Amino acid sequence: EAASESIKPFARKSLRTLFRICSWVVTLEEINSRARQSLCDHLAIEFIGIGDNYLSASMPVDTRTMQPMGILHGGATCALA
Repeated sequence: EAASESIKPFARKSLRTLFRICSWVVTLEEINSRARQSLCDHLAIEFIGIGDNYLSASMPVDTRTMQPMGILHGGATCALA
């Protein structure tokens, strides 16, 4: 009951306000630069789009991200998400 009371004030806010990614200006080049020497770099994940409430990335499906049976590995999918 107490938990539902604490949620009520948020119900009035827009989703855009609740799920804003960051409050500072950042470029795709900066994001991709920070991803170097990380899991993103190893899996060749590249950030390709940014907006007020989203960040888009792409990842190739190749030997780094495939299971031995030739399908996309679930862990790679989670890393991209």
